[in-house]
Amino acid sequence: MLALELPWLDNETQAKTPQRLPVVLTVSEVKSLLNRLDGTLWLIASLLYADGCRLRTKGYAKPLRGGCSFDGPKSKYNLTPSREGLFHDELRSYLKMDALSGANFKLNYQSHLKHLKLKCLQPKTIEAYSRAIRRIGEFFDHQIDSLSEQQLVDYFTDLVASHSWSSVKLDLYGLKFCYAHVLRKPWVAPGLIKPPKTQRLPDIVTIAQAQRIFAATRVLSYRVFFFTLYSLGLRLGEGLRLQVGDIDAARWRVLIRDAKGNRDRFVPLPQATHTLLQSFWQVHRNPVLLFPNRHGGLKGTATATTPLDRGGVQTTMHKVVEACVLKKRARHTACATAMRPT
Repeated sequence: MLALELPWLDNETQAKTPQRLPVVLTVSEVKSLLNRLDGTLWLIASLLYADGCRLRTKGYAKPLRGGCSFDGPKSKYNLTPSREGLFHDELRSYLKMDALSGANFKLNYQSHLKHLKLKCLQPKTIEAYSRAIRRIGEFFDHQIDSLSEQQLVDYFTDLVASHSWSSVKLDLYGLKFCYAHVLRKPWVAPGLIKPPKTQRLPDIVTIAQAQRIFAATRVLSYRVFFFTLYSLGLRLGEGLRLQVGDIDAARWRVLIRDAKGNRDRFVPLPQATHTLLQSFWQVHRNPVLLFPNRHGGLKGTATATTPLDRGGVQTTMHKVVEACVLKKRARHTACATAMRPT
Protein backbone atom coordinates (compact mmCIF):
# COMPACT_ATOMS: atom_id res chain seq x y z
CA MET A 1 0.00 0.00 0.00
CA LEU A 2 2.80 2.40 0.88
CA ALA A 3 4.67 1.37 -2.25
CA LEU A 4 1.74 2.43 -4.40
CA GLU A 5 1.24 5.75 -2.67
CA LEU A 6 4.93 6.57 -2.17
CA PRO A 7 6.87 5.06 -5.08
CA TRP A 8 9.90 7.24 -4.39
CA LEU A 9 10.71 5.13 -1.30
CA ASP A 10 11.42 2.01 -3.32
CA ASN A 11 15.01 2.91 -4.15
CA GLU A 12 15.89 4.28 -0.73
CA THR A 13 17.97 2.29 1.76
CA GLN A 14 16.24 1.39 5.04
CA ALA A 15 17.92 2.89 8.09
CA LYS A 16 19.69 0.45 10.40
CA THR A 17 18.65 -0.08 13.98
CA PRO A 18 20.84 2.13 16.17
CA GLN A 19 23.45 0.29 18.18
CA ARG A 20 24.16 1.73 21.59
CA LEU A 21 27.20 0.83 23.64
CA PRO A 22 26.31 -0.76 27.00
CA VAL A 23 27.00 1.17 30.16
CA VAL A 24 29.75 -0.71 32.00
CA LEU A 25 30.19 -0.88 35.77
CA THR A 26 33.30 0.41 37.47
CA VAL A 27 35.53 -1.70 39.71
CA SER A 28 34.05 -0.14 42.85
CA GLU A 29 30.51 -0.82 41.63
CA VAL A 30 31.38 -4.45 40.89
CA LYS A 31 32.85 -4.81 44.38
CA SER A 32 29.71 -3.29 45.88
CA LEU A 33 27.52 -5.71 43.94
CA LEU A 34 29.59 -8.81 44.76
CA ASN A 35 29.75 -7.91 48.45
CA ARG A 36 25.95 -8.07 48.61
CA LEU A 37 25.83 -11.56 47.13
CA ASP A 38 26.83 -14.87 48.62
CA GLY A 39 26.94 -18.53 47.75
CA THR A 40 25.84 -19.56 44.26
CA LEU A 41 24.73 -16.06 43.28
CA TRP A 42 28.18 -14.66 44.07
CA LEU A 43 29.88 -17.38 42.01
CA ILE A 44 27.58 -16.90 39.00
CA ALA A 45 27.90 -13.12 39.06
CA SER A 46 31.70 -13.34 39.37
CA LEU A 47 32.00 -15.69 36.40
CA LEU A 48 29.63 -13.66 34.24
CA TYR A 49 31.45 -10.42 34.94
CA ALA A 50 34.92 -11.89 34.51
CA ASP A 51 34.18 -13.60 31.18
CA GLY A 52 31.77 -10.99 29.78
CA CYS A 53 29.01 -13.59 29.35
CA ARG A 54 25.33 -12.94 28.84
CA LEU A 55 22.62 -13.89 31.29
CA ARG A 56 19.77 -15.69 29.52
CA THR A 57 16.37 -15.55 31.21
CA LYS A 58 13.02 -16.43 29.61
CA GLY A 59 14.10 -16.33 25.99
CA TYR A 60 16.18 -13.15 25.85
CA ALA A 61 19.81 -12.31 26.47
CA LYS A 62 21.04 -9.32 28.41
CA PRO A 63 24.69 -8.29 28.74
CA LEU A 64 25.42 -8.56 32.43
CA ARG A 65 28.29 -6.07 32.05
CA GLY A 66 25.87 -3.36 31.01
CA GLY A 67 23.65 -3.44 34.05
CA CYS A 68 21.81 -6.73 34.60
CA SER A 69 18.06 -6.96 35.07
CA PHE A 70 16.59 -9.88 37.00
CA ASP A 71 12.97 -10.96 37.15
CA GLY A 72 13.00 -11.11 40.93
CA PRO A 73 12.27 -8.29 43.37
CA LYS A 74 14.27 -5.13 42.86
CA SER A 75 17.19 -4.46 45.16
CA LYS A 76 16.92 -1.70 47.71
CA TYR A 77 20.42 -0.57 46.76
CA ASN A 78 21.12 1.88 43.93
CA LEU A 79 23.18 -0.15 41.48
CA THR A 80 22.85 2.23 38.52
CA PRO A 81 25.96 1.75 36.36
CA SER A 82 28.20 4.67 35.51
CA ARG A 83 29.79 5.66 32.21
CA GLU A 84 33.23 4.49 33.21
CA GLY A 85 34.51 1.26 31.75
CA LEU A 86 35.80 -1.89 33.41
CA PHE A 87 38.38 -3.89 31.50
CA HIS A 88 38.37 -7.65 31.79
CA ASP A 89 41.94 -7.85 33.03
CA GLU A 90 41.14 -5.43 35.87
CA LEU A 91 38.14 -7.45 37.00
CA ARG A 92 39.89 -10.78 36.62
CA SER A 93 42.78 -9.55 38.75
CA TYR A 94 40.31 -8.29 41.35
CA LEU A 95 38.56 -11.66 41.50
CA LYS A 96 41.86 -13.49 41.83
CA MET A 97 42.97 -11.12 44.58
CA ASP A 98 39.63 -11.56 46.35
CA ALA A 99 39.92 -15.35 46.14
CA LEU A 100 43.47 -15.28 47.52
CA SER A 101 42.53 -12.93 50.35
CA GLY A 102 39.54 -15.13 51.21
CA ALA A 103 41.71 -18.26 51.34
CA ASN A 104 44.34 -16.48 53.44
CA PHE A 105 41.66 -15.22 55.79
CA LYS A 106 40.30 -18.75 56.29
CA LEU A 107 43.77 -20.04 57.17
CA ASN A 108 44.34 -17.22 59.65
CA TYR A 109 40.88 -17.74 61.14
CA GLN A 110 41.54 -21.45 61.74
CA SER A 111 44.89 -20.57 63.30
CA HIS A 112 43.09 -17.99 65.44
CA LEU A 113 40.73 -20.67 66.79
CA LYS A 114 43.64 -22.98 67.60
CA HIS A 115 45.49 -20.27 69.53
CA LEU A 116 42.33 -19.42 71.48
CA LYS A 117 42.00 -23.04 72.58
CA LEU A 118 45.70 -23.35 73.40
CA LYS A 119 45.44 -20.33 75.71
CA CYS A 120 42.70 -22.16 77.69
CA LEU A 121 40.15 -19.39 77.27
CA GLN A 122 36.53 -19.89 78.22
CA PRO A 123 34.12 -21.11 75.50
CA LYS A 124 32.21 -17.82 75.61
CA THR A 125 35.45 -15.88 75.17
CA ILE A 126 36.45 -18.07 72.23
CA GLU A 127 33.06 -17.51 70.66
CA ALA A 128 33.25 -13.73 71.16
CA TYR A 129 36.80 -13.39 69.79
CA SER A 130 36.08 -15.59 66.77
CA ARG A 131 32.87 -13.66 66.05
CA ALA A 132 34.89 -10.45 66.18
CA ILE A 133 37.34 -11.70 63.54
CA ARG A 134 34.48 -12.81 61.27
CA ARG A 135 32.77 -9.43 61.58
CA ILE A 136 35.98 -7.45 61.00
CA GLY A 137 36.88 -9.67 58.05
CA GLU A 138 33.52 -9.08 56.44
CA PHE A 139 33.91 -5.33 56.91
CA PHE A 140 37.36 -5.24 55.23
CA ASP A 141 36.70 -7.83 52.48
CA HIS A 142 38.75 -10.44 54.41
CA GLN A 143 41.89 -8.30 54.22
CA ILE A 144 42.84 -7.70 57.84
CA ASP A 145 46.56 -8.49 57.70
CA SER A 146 47.76 -4.88 57.52
CA LEU A 147 45.06 -2.58 58.78
CA SER A 148 45.99 1.06 59.21
CA GLU A 149 45.02 3.24 62.13
CA GLN A 150 42.51 5.13 59.97
CA GLN A 151 40.84 1.88 58.93
CA LEU A 152 40.51 0.87 62.56
CA VAL A 153 39.07 4.27 63.41
CA ASP A 154 36.46 3.92 60.65
CA TYR A 155 35.50 0.39 61.72
CA PHE A 156 35.14 1.04 65.43
CA THR A 157 33.31 4.31 64.78
CA ASP A 158 30.67 2.39 62.82
CA LEU A 159 30.60 -0.33 65.48
CA VAL A 160 30.02 2.11 68.35
CA ALA A 161 27.03 3.53 66.48
CA SER A 162 25.32 0.13 66.13
CA HIS A 163 26.56 -2.03 69.04
CA SER A 164 27.12 -1.81 72.76
CA TRP A 165 30.43 -0.94 74.36
CA SER A 166 30.73 -4.55 75.42
CA SER A 167 30.72 -5.67 71.78
CA VAL A 168 33.23 -2.95 70.91
CA LYS A 169 35.64 -4.12 73.60
CA LEU A 170 35.29 -7.77 72.56
CA ASP A 171 36.03 -6.94 68.93
CA LEU A 172 39.05 -4.88 70.01
CA TYR A 173 40.44 -7.63 72.24
CA GLY A 174 39.74 -10.29 69.61
CA LEU A 175 41.58 -8.36 66.89
CA LYS A 176 44.49 -7.60 69.23
CA PHE A 177 44.73 -11.31 70.06
CA CYS A 178 44.83 -12.15 66.35
CA TYR A 179 47.59 -9.62 65.67
CA ALA A 180 49.66 -10.80 68.62
CA HIS A 181 49.37 -14.60 68.28
CA VAL A 182 48.40 -15.27 64.63
CA LEU A 183 49.76 -12.44 62.47
CA ARG A 184 52.71 -11.71 64.79
CA LYS A 185 52.46 -8.00 64.06
CA PRO A 186 52.53 -4.99 66.40
CA TRP A 187 49.30 -3.19 67.19
CA VAL A 188 49.17 0.00 65.12
CA ALA A 189 46.67 1.97 67.21
CA PRO A 190 47.47 1.92 70.93
CA GLY A 191 44.98 3.86 73.01
CA LEU A 192 42.45 3.90 70.18
CA ILE A 193 39.40 3.13 72.34
CA LYS A 194 38.61 4.21 75.86
CA PRO A 195 35.27 2.73 76.92
CA PRO A 196 33.33 4.54 79.63
CA LYS A 197 33.79 3.16 83.13
CA THR A 198 30.40 2.22 84.52
CA GLN A 199 29.51 0.05 87.46
CA ARG A 200 25.81 -0.64 87.85
CA LEU A 201 24.26 -2.62 90.65
CA PRO A 202 22.24 -5.61 89.41
CA ASP A 203 18.50 -5.78 89.99
CA ILE A 204 17.84 -8.41 92.64
CA VAL A 205 14.32 -9.69 93.04
CA THR A 206 12.74 -10.01 96.45
CA ILE A 207 11.38 -13.24 97.91
CA ALA A 208 7.79 -12.19 97.08
CA GLN A 209 8.73 -11.37 93.48
CA ALA A 210 10.61 -14.65 93.15
CA GLN A 211 7.56 -16.57 94.35
CA ARG A 212 5.46 -14.83 91.70
CA ILE A 213 7.99 -15.86 89.04
CA PHE A 214 7.96 -19.49 90.19
CA ALA A 215 4.16 -19.60 90.27
CA ALA A 216 3.88 -18.07 86.79
CA THR A 217 6.32 -20.58 85.23
CA ARG A 218 4.20 -23.43 83.89
CA VAL A 219 6.93 -25.76 82.57
CA LEU A 220 8.24 -27.92 85.40
CA SER A 221 11.88 -28.04 84.29
CA TYR A 222 12.06 -24.25 83.99
CA ARG A 223 10.31 -23.70 87.31
CA VAL A 224 12.73 -26.00 89.15
CA PHE A 225 15.67 -24.43 87.32
CA PHE A 226 14.66 -20.89 88.29
CA PHE A 227 14.17 -21.91 91.91
CA THR A 228 17.61 -23.57 91.96
CA LEU A 229 19.32 -20.49 90.55
CA TYR A 230 17.58 -18.23 93.05
CA SER A 231 18.21 -20.39 96.13
CA LEU A 232 21.86 -21.15 95.31
CA GLY A 233 22.76 -17.74 93.83
CA LEU A 234 24.07 -19.14 90.55
CA ARG A 235 24.74 -17.69 87.14
CA LEU A 236 22.88 -19.08 84.16
CA GLY A 237 25.78 -21.13 82.82
CA GLU A 238 26.62 -22.48 86.27
CA GLY A 239 23.07 -23.77 86.71
CA LEU A 240 23.02 -25.39 83.28
CA ARG A 241 26.26 -27.27 84.03
CA LEU A 242 25.00 -28.78 87.28
CA GLN A 243 25.31 -32.55 87.48
CA VAL A 244 23.87 -35.15 89.81
CA GLY A 245 27.29 -35.83 91.33
CA ASP A 246 27.69 -32.16 92.28
CA ILE A 247 25.02 -32.44 95.00
CA ASP A 248 26.68 -33.30 98.32
CA ALA A 249 23.69 -34.06 100.52
CA ALA A 250 25.88 -35.36 103.36
CA ARG A 251 27.56 -31.98 103.81
CA TRP A 252 24.63 -29.91 102.53
CA ARG A 253 26.60 -28.20 99.80
CA VAL A 254 26.79 -28.05 96.00
CA LEU A 255 29.96 -28.06 93.91
CA ILE A 256 29.93 -25.39 91.20
CA ARG A 257 32.34 -26.37 88.42
CA ASP A 258 34.04 -24.07 85.93
CA ALA A 259 32.75 -20.90 87.52
CA LYS A 260 33.93 -17.43 86.57
CA GLY A 261 37.70 -17.32 86.24
CA ASN A 262 37.92 -21.14 85.77
CA ARG A 263 37.48 -21.60 89.50
CA ASP A 264 35.36 -24.16 91.31
CA ARG A 265 33.51 -23.27 94.48
CA PHE A 266 31.04 -24.69 97.01
CA VAL A 267 27.69 -23.11 97.87
CA PRO A 268 25.31 -24.07 100.70
CA LEU A 269 22.44 -26.41 99.81
CA PRO A 270 19.10 -25.39 101.39
CA GLN A 271 16.84 -28.24 102.45
CA ALA A 272 13.98 -26.93 100.29
CA THR A 273 16.20 -26.98 97.21
CA HIS A 274 17.44 -30.49 97.97
CA THR A 275 13.90 -31.81 98.36
CA LEU A 276 12.78 -30.15 95.12
CA LEU A 277 15.77 -31.51 93.16
CA GLN A 278 15.12 -35.01 94.50
CA SER A 279 11.52 -34.89 93.31
CA PHE A 280 12.53 -33.44 89.94
CA TRP A 281 15.16 -36.14 89.38
CA GLN A 282 12.52 -38.80 89.99
CA VAL A 283 10.73 -37.40 86.93
CA HIS A 284 13.56 -37.51 84.37
CA ARG A 285 16.08 -39.93 86.02
CA ASN A 286 19.05 -38.75 83.95
CA PRO A 287 22.17 -40.36 85.48
CA VAL A 288 24.41 -37.33 84.81
CA LEU A 289 22.56 -34.06 84.21
CA LEU A 290 20.35 -32.31 86.72
CA PHE A 291 18.58 -30.32 83.99
CA PRO A 292 18.64 -32.37 80.76
CA ASN A 293 17.22 -30.87 77.57
CA ARG A 294 13.60 -31.48 76.61
CA HIS A 295 14.06 -32.07 72.88
CA GLY A 296 13.15 -35.75 73.09
CA GLY A 297 10.21 -35.30 75.44
CA LEU A 298 9.97 -36.92 78.86
CA LYS A 299 11.37 -40.23 77.61
CA GLY A 300 14.31 -38.53 75.96
CA THR A 301 15.41 -36.67 79.07
CA ALA A 302 16.70 -39.88 80.68
CA THR A 303 19.29 -40.34 77.91
CA ALA A 304 19.95 -36.68 77.04
CA THR A 305 23.58 -35.64 76.91
CA THR A 306 23.09 -31.85 76.78
CA PRO A 307 21.45 -29.53 79.34
CA LEU A 308 18.52 -27.17 78.82
CA ASP A 309 18.85 -24.77 75.93
CA ARG A 310 20.29 -21.44 77.09
CA GLY A 311 18.14 -19.45 74.66
CA GLY A 312 14.99 -21.27 75.74
CA VAL A 313 15.69 -20.50 79.39
CA GLN A 314 16.28 -16.82 78.68
CA THR A 315 13.19 -16.49 76.50
CA THR A 316 11.03 -18.17 79.13
CA MET A 317 12.34 -15.90 81.87
CA HIS A 318 11.61 -12.76 79.82
CA LYS A 319 8.05 -13.93 79.12
CA VAL A 320 7.41 -14.81 82.76
CA VAL A 321 8.76 -11.46 84.00
CA GLU A 322 6.56 -9.61 81.50
CA ALA A 323 3.54 -11.65 82.60
CA CYS A 324 4.23 -10.85 86.26
CA VAL A 325 4.60 -7.11 85.46
CA LEU A 326 7.56 -6.68 87.78
CA LYS A 327 8.90 -3.18 88.28
CA LYS A 328 12.47 -4.38 88.36
CA ARG A 329 14.08 -5.98 85.35
CA ALA A 330 14.72 -9.18 87.34
CA ARG A 331 17.70 -10.49 85.39
CA HIS A 332 18.01 -14.25 85.53
CA THR A 333 21.77 -13.96 86.16
CA ALA A 334 21.37 -11.87 89.31
CA CYS A 335 19.66 -13.95 91.97
CA ALA A 336 19.28 -13.25 95.65
CA THR A 337 20.52 -15.90 98.03
CA ALA A 338 18.31 -14.89 100.95
CA MET A 339 15.89 -17.76 101.71
CA ARG A 340 13.43 -18.32 104.47
CA PRO A 341 14.77 -20.41 107.33
CA THR A 342 14.22 -24.14 106.78
